[in-house]
Amino acid sequence: MNKAKVILDKWVAAVSAYDVDLILSLYDADARLLPTYSDVIRNTPETIKDYFMGLARFDNVEVILDGGYSEQHISEDIYVLSGDYRWELSEGENMTVKNARYSFVIDTTLEAPITHHHSSEVPGR
Repeated sequence: MNKAKVILDKWVAAVSAYDVDLILSLYDADARLLPTYSDVIRNTPETIKDYFMGLARFDNVEVILDGGYSEQHISEDIYVLSGDYRWELSEGENMTVKNARYSFVIDTTLEAPITHHHSSEVPGR
């Protein structure tokens, strides 16, 4: 498994564990987040934190990678990973399942390797 996929798996685990500090440690200070559940582009550490803090309203959040993923090797250390994931969001007895697509730009030389992240809900699924 390459370094970029390890970072993606770490992000999935951090979101599913609602470990906001770990989530934020993965995003570069200049990263851009175009999130699934917001129409606001998040382009500072503070706005990215605000987005993920918003997940606290759920009792449980789980992100599950659906199927494979696509990897583009842009340069020696920069990758674009894209694919589908499923968000399972629980509030009390109610669970909502949202299918979404993602793309991450990951620079494996950076301590905080996610430089860009786009996510959007898949219509009709």
